[in-house]
Amino acid sequence: MFVGAASGPIYDRGHFKILLISGSFLIVFGQMMTSLCHTYWQVILAQAICIGIGAGLLFVPSVAILSTYFTTKLPFAVGAAASGSSLGKSTFSLTWFTQYTDTYQRRRHLPYCVLQHSAIHWIWLGDAYHWIHATGHPRSTADCYEASRFTRG
Repeated sequence: MFVGAASGPIYDRGHFKILLISGSFLIVFGQMMTSLCHTYWQVILAQAICIGIGAGLLFVPSVAILSTYFTTKLPFAVGAAASGSSLGKSTFSLTWFTQYTDTYQRRRHLPYCVLQHSAIHWIWLGDAYHWIHATGHPRSTADCYEASRFTRG
């Protein structure tokens, strides 16, 4: 939540690609580090810190970029973008299901399955980097931080 609040003004200044690159890197790096984890604190560091910050950097720009592409069909576009998370959940569930058949393979193939997920993230986020461009003009810094927004009246 806090990273998403900080990424909004960065997006407003026109630095969409920087947010996309850094958020994508943190998500893929966090997934790769999860495959190497052996203790609980390592999982928290990889998942909560690395992937959490990466997702926070990507969330606000991914919602805000839709308004630069769509004007009349914006609600449909937002709905289609929101349904992408269920498509991703289905894809990742299928990769987990195909990897796990018995208890022995669960322990042995867990790092490989997590690495497959990081490869899927890398492909999808790399595809987003090549296809999505910010088409609007960046706002000035005065538009991002106005004191009058936080006062009544």
